[in-house]
Amino acid sequence: MPELSAPHTSASDPSRRVLVAEDNVINQRVAVAMLRHLGFDVDVVADGADAVRAAVATHYRLILMDCQLPGLDGYRATAEIRRLQEPPRRTPVIAVTGSEAAADRQRCLAAGMDDHVAKPLRLKALTSLISRWAPQGPPASVTDPTQTAPDLAVPTAHDVQHTLQHLTDGLTDNQQPDLGSTVTDTATNLLDAVGDLGNTLVGTLDDTLDGLGSALPSDLPTLP
Repeated sequence: MPELSAPHTSASDPSRRVLVAEDNVINQRVAVAMLRHLGFDVDVVADGADAVRAAVATHYRLILMDCQLPGLDGYRATAEIRRLQEPPRRTPVIAVTGSEAAADRQRCLAAGMDDHVAKPLRLKALTSLISRWAPQGPPASVTDPTQTAPDLAVPTAHDVQHTLQHLTDGLTDNQQPDLGSTVTDTATNLLDAVGDLGNTLVGTLDDTLDGLGSALPSDLPTLP
Protein backbone atom coordinates (compact mmCIF):
# COMPACT_ATOMS: atom_id res chain seq x y z
CA MET A 1 0.00 0.00 0.00
CA PRO A 2 1.53 3.37 -0.98
CA GLU A 3 2.71 5.80 1.65
CA LEU A 4 0.12 8.31 2.84
CA SER A 5 0.51 11.82 1.51
CA ALA A 6 -0.11 14.06 4.49
CA PRO A 7 -3.65 15.46 4.42
CA HIS A 8 -4.57 18.89 5.68
CA THR A 9 -4.98 18.40 9.43
CA SER A 10 -5.58 20.41 12.54
CA ALA A 11 -5.25 19.91 16.27
CA SER A 12 -8.97 20.31 16.83
CA ASP A 13 -11.34 18.07 18.75
CA PRO A 14 -11.85 14.81 16.77
CA SER A 15 -15.60 15.38 16.98
CA ARG A 16 -15.11 18.32 14.60
CA ARG A 17 -13.08 16.43 11.98
CA VAL A 18 -14.35 14.79 8.80
CA LEU A 19 -12.36 12.90 6.17
CA VAL A 20 -13.21 13.41 2.50
CA ALA A 21 -11.86 10.69 0.19
CA GLU A 22 -12.33 12.07 -3.32
CA ASP A 23 -10.00 12.35 -6.33
CA ASN A 24 -11.96 14.93 -8.34
CA VAL A 25 -10.76 18.44 -7.48
CA ILE A 26 -14.17 19.96 -8.17
CA ASN A 27 -15.98 17.53 -5.88
CA GLN A 28 -13.30 18.02 -3.24
CA ARG A 29 -13.87 21.77 -3.15
CA VAL A 30 -17.64 21.41 -2.92
CA ALA A 31 -17.49 18.87 -0.08
CA VAL A 32 -14.91 20.86 1.87
CA ALA A 33 -16.88 24.11 1.51
CA MET A 34 -20.10 22.50 2.73
CA LEU A 35 -18.46 20.77 5.68
CA ARG A 36 -16.63 23.90 6.77
CA HIS A 37 -19.90 25.80 6.46
CA LEU A 38 -21.33 23.31 8.97
CA GLY A 39 -18.42 23.94 11.32
CA PHE A 40 -16.19 20.94 10.66
CA ASP A 41 -12.46 20.70 10.09
CA VAL A 42 -11.77 18.69 6.94
CA ASP A 43 -8.96 16.42 5.79
CA VAL A 44 -8.82 15.44 2.11
CA VAL A 45 -7.20 12.42 0.46
CA ALA A 46 -7.36 11.48 -3.21
CA ASP A 47 -7.07 7.70 -3.25
CA GLY A 48 -8.27 4.65 -1.33
CA ALA A 49 -4.92 3.70 0.18
CA ASP A 50 -4.51 7.16 1.69
CA ALA A 51 -8.08 7.00 2.98
CA VAL A 52 -7.33 3.77 4.84
CA ARG A 53 -4.18 5.15 6.42
CA ALA A 54 -5.86 8.40 7.47
CA ALA A 55 -8.92 6.62 8.91
CA VAL A 56 -6.78 4.27 10.99
CA ALA A 57 -4.38 6.97 12.20
CA THR A 58 -6.99 9.63 13.04
CA HIS A 59 -10.33 9.60 14.84
CA TYR A 60 -12.92 11.15 12.51
CA ARG A 61 -16.52 12.04 13.19
CA LEU A 62 -17.46 10.89 9.68
CA ILE A 63 -15.89 9.77 6.40
CA LEU A 64 -17.24 10.71 2.96
CA MET A 65 -15.96 7.98 0.63
CA ASP A 66 -16.10 8.24 -3.15
CA CYS A 67 -16.68 4.73 -4.50
CA GLN A 68 -14.59 5.14 -7.66
CA LEU A 69 -11.24 6.13 -6.19
CA PRO A 70 -8.06 5.32 -8.13
CA GLY A 71 -6.04 2.32 -7.05
CA LEU A 72 -7.90 0.96 -4.05
CA ASP A 73 -11.53 1.87 -4.74
CA GLY A 74 -13.94 3.10 -2.09
CA TYR A 75 -15.52 -0.31 -1.52
CA ARG A 76 -12.23 -2.06 -0.82
CA ALA A 77 -10.92 0.91 1.15
CA THR A 78 -13.94 0.77 3.45
CA ALA A 79 -13.61 -2.99 3.91
CA GLU A 80 -9.97 -2.46 4.88
CA ILE A 81 -10.90 0.30 7.33
CA ARG A 82 -13.42 -2.00 8.98
CA ARG A 83 -10.79 -4.74 9.24
CA LEU A 84 -8.19 -2.47 10.81
CA GLN A 85 -10.35 -0.44 13.21
CA GLU A 86 -10.58 -2.26 16.51
CA PRO A 87 -14.01 -2.46 18.22
CA PRO A 88 -15.75 -0.57 19.65
CA ARG A 89 -14.30 2.04 17.28
CA ARG A 90 -16.37 2.29 14.08
CA THR A 91 -16.22 5.51 12.10
CA PRO A 92 -19.38 6.11 10.05
CA VAL A 93 -18.56 5.86 6.33
CA ILE A 94 -20.91 7.49 3.84
CA ALA A 95 -20.52 6.35 0.24
CA VAL A 96 -20.62 9.05 -2.42
CA THR A 97 -21.91 7.46 -5.62
CA GLY A 98 -23.09 8.45 -9.06
CA SER A 99 -26.40 6.64 -8.63
CA GLU A 100 -29.23 6.18 -6.16
CA ALA A 101 -30.10 2.71 -7.45
CA ALA A 102 -30.97 0.07 -4.84
CA ALA A 103 -28.25 -2.25 -6.17
CA ASP A 104 -25.60 0.42 -5.58
CA ARG A 105 -26.84 0.95 -2.05
CA GLN A 106 -26.65 -2.77 -1.31
CA ARG A 107 -23.09 -2.94 -2.63
CA CYS A 108 -22.12 -0.05 -0.37
CA LEU A 109 -23.65 -1.69 2.69
CA ALA A 110 -22.02 -5.02 1.86
CA ALA A 111 -18.62 -3.30 1.79
CA GLY A 112 -19.16 -1.99 5.32
CA MET A 113 -20.40 1.50 4.50
CA ASP A 114 -23.22 2.87 6.64
CA ASP A 115 -25.15 4.90 4.08
CA HIS A 116 -24.80 6.48 0.67
CA VAL A 117 -25.53 9.75 -1.06
CA ALA A 118 -25.64 10.44 -4.80
CA LYS A 119 -23.68 13.12 -6.59
CA PRO A 120 -23.94 16.08 -6.85
CA LEU A 121 -23.63 16.56 -3.11
CA ARG A 122 -26.37 18.81 -1.69
CA LEU A 123 -26.19 20.74 1.55
CA LYS A 124 -29.57 19.46 2.78
CA ALA A 125 -28.63 15.84 2.10
CA LEU A 126 -25.27 16.25 3.83
CA THR A 127 -26.87 17.89 6.88
CA SER A 128 -29.38 15.03 7.09
CA LEU A 129 -26.64 12.40 6.91
CA ILE A 130 -24.61 14.09 9.64
CA SER A 131 -27.71 14.25 11.86
CA ARG A 132 -28.29 10.53 11.28
CA TRP A 133 -24.75 9.20 11.69
CA ALA A 134 -23.19 11.86 13.93
CA PRO A 135 -26.26 12.75 16.01
CA GLN A 136 -24.49 15.24 18.26
CA GLY A 137 -25.35 17.73 15.51
CA PRO A 138 -23.07 20.10 13.56
CA PRO A 139 -20.55 21.83 15.83
CA ALA A 140 -21.01 25.20 14.19
CA SER A 141 -23.09 27.89 15.87
CA VAL A 142 -25.46 27.97 12.91
CA THR A 143 -29.14 28.19 13.85
CA ASP A 144 -30.22 26.52 10.63
CA PRO A 145 -27.35 25.66 8.27
CA THR A 146 -29.70 25.12 5.32
CA GLN A 147 -30.86 28.75 5.45
CA THR A 148 -27.51 30.19 4.39
CA ALA A 149 -25.50 29.15 1.39
CA PRO A 150 -21.86 28.14 1.90
CA ASP A 151 -19.11 29.81 -0.08
CA LEU A 152 -18.66 26.97 -2.54
CA ALA A 153 -15.79 28.65 -4.37
CA VAL A 154 -17.18 27.75 -7.78
CA PRO A 155 -14.52 25.84 -9.75
CA THR A 156 -12.31 28.04 -11.89
CA ALA A 157 -10.94 27.44 -15.36
CA HIS A 158 -7.69 26.41 -13.67
CA ASP A 159 -9.51 23.69 -11.71
CA VAL A 160 -11.08 22.31 -14.86
CA GLN A 161 -7.75 22.45 -16.70
CA HIS A 162 -6.06 20.59 -13.83
CA THR A 163 -8.73 17.88 -13.94
CA LEU A 164 -8.49 17.48 -17.70
CA GLN A 165 -4.70 17.30 -17.57
CA HIS A 166 -4.89 14.58 -14.92
CA LEU A 167 -7.33 12.62 -17.03
CA THR A 168 -5.28 12.86 -20.24
CA ASP A 169 -1.89 12.01 -18.71
CA GLY A 170 -2.50 8.37 -19.54
CA LEU A 171 -2.46 9.13 -23.25
CA THR A 172 1.21 10.14 -23.09
CA ASP A 173 2.29 7.29 -20.82
CA ASN A 174 4.51 5.03 -22.95
CA GLN A 175 4.06 2.15 -20.55
CA GLN A 176 0.34 1.83 -21.22
CA PRO A 177 -0.07 -1.64 -22.77
CA ASP A 178 -3.56 -0.99 -24.12
CA LEU A 179 -3.91 2.41 -25.77
CA GLY A 180 -7.48 1.73 -26.84
CA SER A 181 -8.54 1.00 -23.29
CA THR A 182 -6.69 4.10 -22.07
CA VAL A 183 -8.49 6.33 -24.58
CA THR A 184 -11.85 4.86 -23.61
CA ASP A 185 -11.23 5.26 -19.88
CA THR A 186 -9.94 8.81 -20.33
CA ALA A 187 -12.94 9.83 -22.43
CA THR A 188 -15.33 8.34 -19.87
CA ASN A 189 -13.62 10.14 -17.00
CA LEU A 190 -13.60 13.37 -18.99
CA LEU A 191 -17.36 13.18 -19.49
CA ASP A 192 -17.80 12.44 -15.78
CA ALA A 193 -15.70 15.47 -14.86
CA VAL A 194 -17.70 17.78 -17.11
CA GLY A 195 -20.92 16.33 -15.72
CA ASP A 196 -19.71 16.83 -12.15
CA LEU A 197 -18.99 20.48 -12.88
CA GLY A 198 -22.44 21.08 -14.35
CA ASN A 199 -24.19 19.18 -11.57
CA THR A 200 -22.22 21.06 -8.94
CA LEU A 201 -23.28 24.44 -10.33
CA VAL A 202 -26.91 23.35 -10.60
CA GLY A 203 -26.88 21.89 -7.10
CA THR A 204 -25.34 25.03 -5.66
CA LEU A 205 -27.98 27.20 -7.32
CA ASP A 206 -30.75 24.90 -6.11
CA ASP A 207 -29.56 25.01 -2.49
CA THR A 208 -29.14 28.79 -2.63
CA LEU A 209 -32.64 29.33 -4.00
CA ASP A 210 -34.09 26.99 -1.36
CA GLY A 211 -32.39 29.02 1.37
CA LEU A 212 -33.56 32.32 -0.05
CA GLY A 213 -37.12 31.04 -0.46
CA SER A 214 -37.27 29.83 3.13
CA ALA A 215 -35.98 33.16 4.39
CA LEU A 216 -38.65 35.22 2.66
CA PRO A 217 -41.69 36.37 4.69
CA SER A 218 -44.75 34.23 4.21
CA ASP A 219 -47.05 37.25 3.74
CA LEU A 220 -45.46 38.63 0.58
CA PRO A 221 -48.07 39.80 -1.92
CA THR A 222 -48.55 37.61 -4.97
CA LEU A 223 -48.06 38.93 -8.46
CA PRO A 224 -51.22 39.49 -10.50
